[in-house]
Amino acid sequence: MRGYHGAVVAYGQTATGKTHTMQGTPQEPGLIPLAVEECFEYIELEETECVYALRVSYLEVYNETVRDLLSDRTPRFVDDRIENVTEESVASIGDVYAVIVRGEQRRHVGSTDANARSSRSHAILRLSIESKASTTLTATLSFVDLAGSEKGGSAARSREGKYINKSLHALALVVAKLADGHAHIPYRDSKLTRLLQPALGGNARVAVVCTVALAPEAAEETAATLMFASRAKKVVQTARKNSVVDAESQIASYRAQVDDLKGQLKAAREQPASLGADERAALAAALDQLERLILRSGRPVSPKRDERFFAVGRRRERSRTLPPVKDSSSGEEEIAVEQPLLRIKAAIERALGGSSSSSSSDTPLLADDTAFVLQQLDKVEAENRNLKTQVSHLTSLLHAREAELRKIKGGRRDLLISGTLRTPPLG
Repeated sequence: MRGYHGAVVAYGQTATGKTHTMQGTPQEPGLIPLAVEECFEYIELEETECVYALRVSYLEVYNETVRDLLSDRTPRFVDDRIENVTEESVASIGDVYAVIVRGEQRRHVGSTDANARSSRSHAILRLSIESKASTTLTATLSFVDLAGSEKGGSAARSREGKYINKSLHALALVVAKLADGHAHIPYRDSKLTRLLQPALGGNARVAVVCTVALAPEAAEETAATLMFASRAKKVVQTARKNSVVDAESQIASYRAQVDDLKGQLKAAREQPASLGADERAALAAALDQLERLILRSGRPVSPKRDERFFAVGRRRERSRTLPPVKDSSSGEEEIAVEQPLLRIKAAIERALGGSSSSSSSDTPLLADDTAFVLQQLDKVEAENRNLKTQVSHLTSLLHAREAELRKIKGGRRDLLISGTLRTPPLG
């Protein structure tokens, strides 16, 4: 809730209670329902005027293939990120439970020698939380229910077991390398470790729950689990807050960049011969940076999403559903900003080169173009204030309707808690 990533990983032999620990029952809630309830209670009791957006995604790794449990999409890795994943906006505990139930219906389970309903895939439930106040914080809480290594009687179970053991071995190797302080960590050895890289890479608070069996015949698996736990304890994580710069702060930063660069360019035009090669290179690099910053200022800070926001205060729940706000920026405005920038760049490069063509006639052109860019930034800032006004107006209009919806959802939530999570413990 404060901008720190977190993860809970359940590791252990089949039929030792990993899924039960994560999900629990209506009478004995597991880690997932307890954590979800804690999040919504925190939001309800929040004293500051903070706005929250919560989204849930549910993935599984089955036979080294990543599957989206909430849709038929095919997730794909882009660099070290997983993309094309369904994220459901949630406004209540019941909404989260409904998403979990949908995902569980699509998850791979099967009968093994130790468990009639054994998880045959690794499941990763992710709760993304975005809070907006003076700054915007983003964080993801991941719940990882690992499949257990255990041989099954059929050919299909044996094939599943081979992939499960491969990914668990890759995870154990990654944890061992992290514990020993190796520079190279083999995250790419399996799809599971690639998915867990953001959590294991250092910028998260991670808890590992290891489950074991007391039966004598499980001694070998128990020893392996305890060895994994021992190594996991040695991994040092340094989590940091994940903040996003809001539009107003970003525009102010751009304006400071413009003012600073204008001063440097004025000095360069007055005394071009006094600049050395390093100074010229640094000034040219600053110019390129300015061009990128101002061009980005005409675009939305983040992609438009159809999300549910929560305006909260002590002991009140004021959930809001806001439609996507129409983007007021356009390609024509970006081109309009880009054209004077190109003229500015040409004039400055002539000044930096000490060319005779950089006469006093260039000065009005530079001043006019810079003023135009500043005018565009002022326009973006005004549009940002207008969007905030629209959001506030829509929020007040939806207050009465949401009050009625909460009553309906309250009955639906009770039904979900009593009926939909009543699943037998999985291993």
